[in-house]
Order: sequence, then C-alpha cells, then structure tokens
Amino acid sequence: MCRLKVIFSLLVVILLMTACGTSVNTESQTTGSTDSASNKQANSSELETATEVAGETGAKEEEEEFKSISAVVEFSGQADLTSIEVMQKDGTPLVLRTIDFTGVDFSTIDAGANAEIEFFTNESGQNVLLKWQELN
Repeated sequence: MCRLKVIFSLLVVILLMTACGTSVNTESQTTGSTDSASNKQANSSELETATEVAGETGAKEEEEEFKSISAVVEFSGQADLTSIEVMQKDGTPLVLRTIDFTGVDFSTIDAGANAEIEFFTNESGQNVLLKWQELN
C-alpha cells in the first residue's frame, strides 16, 4: 500500500511540473509573437513608403499585368456566393469571381440569359468579373 502512495505521489509531481513548464513556454512564445508583430508593422510601414515613392509607375505596371478580356456569354448560374458560371460561345464553361463586383443580383438572373462581360485573370489564375451587361 505504501508503494502505491509513492507511485501516485510521483505521478502527481510529474504532472504538476509538466503543467508549470508549459505556462513558461507559452509566455515566451507570446513575447516572441509580439516581437514579430512589431516587426511586421515596421515592414508594413517600409512597404507603404516604397509604394508612395513608386507612385503612378506602380499603378501603370499593375494595369499592364492584367489585360481585360471581353466576351458574349450565356449565364448558367451561381457556382457559390462569390462566383458565377457562364458558357462561352464555343461551348466551354467559364467560372468568374464576383467577390468585388457589385450592382448585379445574380440570383435573379435566369439561366440562359445572354450578357456581355469583361474580366481579367489574376495571378492565382482566377477569372475576376469587371463588367456585366445583360443583352436582350
């Protein structure tokens, strides 16, 4: 019976030491993340300054990177809340991101409706809708 008490006591001490050790590590990790957050803020400030220096040159380069494409398509429907699917004239489907596009409620448009669209392909390969003009 005495042996069981000793084993139980050792187990409690080991668990207690393990729990205390974790709180010290968490504290140092929190301090480290605060330091990295301040570094990120400093890097962000440097990036904003560099962007301001670049001025209009950066904006022109960005416009040149993404060429807009115009097409007449047939509306298929919404793929989800942030994208729609259309059929091109050659019969291939095209998914367009509508996350930043406002002014059209795609849930009210009937499947098969024709429209003239303008979109571009971003660096992730996603087609982003710029213009939607329904055709009669």
